[in-house]
Amino acid sequence: MDDQLPSMSNNPQQVPPVPAKKKPWLWIGIAVAITIVVLAIGVGLMFLLGSMSKPAQKTTSTSAATKTLFDALGKAASEPIIRVAMLRRTYATKADLASNTNPGTIQSSVAEISSQNFRALYAQRLFTQDSFSMQRCQDNNTTYIDGGAGTGRVQPKTLAEANEYLKQMYLVTQPLQFIICPHAGVMPGGGPDLAPARLSDGVMPVTLSKSQADQWKARAAELFEVTDQGMVAHGGKQLHKYSFAPRGEAADMNERLYDIFYETAEIDNIKRDHPKAEWVYEYINVNGGRRGGVQGFYLIDDTTGLPAYSEVQGIDKDDTRDTPVARATLGFNKQTYAFPTALTIELTSPLEILE
Repeated sequence: MDDQLPSMSNNPQQVPPVPAKKKPWLWIGIAVAITIVVLAIGVGLMFLLGSMSKPAQKTTSTSAATKTLFDALGKAASEPIIRVAMLRRTYATKADLASNTNPGTIQSSVAEISSQNFRALYAQRLFTQDSFSMQRCQDNNTTYIDGGAGTGRVQPKTLAEANEYLKQMYLVTQPLQFIICPHAGVMPGGGPDLAPARLSDGVMPVTLSKSQADQWKARAAELFEVTDQGMVAHGGKQLHKYSFAPRGEAADMNERLYDIFYETAEIDNIKRDHPKAEWVYEYINVNGGRRGGVQGFYLIDDTTGLPAYSEVQGIDKDDTRDTPVARATLGFNKQTYAFPTALTIELTSPLEILE
């Protein structure tokens, strides 16, 4: 019997396996539990950090949008040649502006400037007038006017009719005072608020030096909240839309924008060293009298880093007085921008009516 039943102590292969199997599974179970706990903690931390980082991400995005927009505006402000086509209207109240009813002024213009030359054409209807007056400026001091009622021609009632009228204008051979040519689009006596052919859109100045433009954009950008609204189709191109609004109160925003321009453009030095130099055209507020603030949007060409189109709207309290001046309270400008290598306006160039 002893030969048939070997002793278990003499045959290690017969040792019961159960205790040996319990140990590795125990450690495996502990490791899995630790892994689950670590993963849970990691996921929790990721969620917590993600939620904590959301406000910072929003701030970064807004800051990035502001930098991109004002880099583009600063670059445009220092371009040696700029061409701006503009449609401008003014209103007494926000409701009138929103519905485009009862405008005080209507202006359509195309203007361009270089360091040596200025060209422009415009049609303008002011306040209680029922028809448009027009001028062409070709090469600084060569002016063409509509001739007024004395010509026997019927003054145009619409911008479309004004465009036809502009095809036949009268060369000025006398030293007239109320012409825009010598003043880069600003009408003498009317001041910048009534400038018929504007290059400034109400936010961005023009023809600054590079260093002046850099100072301007750094200071002006602080007044705005900018939102990146992505790509949009406009004029057959894909452009980047950035909307802007006042960062704080808008009550004195236009006054502050003017002060920033005046200081960074070194206007006091210009007035002292070159008393006859034209500089008023470089920046003109969207609202009359530098009142209120401004909001709107720009479309930026990402390939050039320059603005291609914008809509700029004045902000101010409604003026409910029934007067012509009241209807100039809120300005609204639409404009296209181009930066050619040479001036492009000719005597046959039409208005670009941005309806």
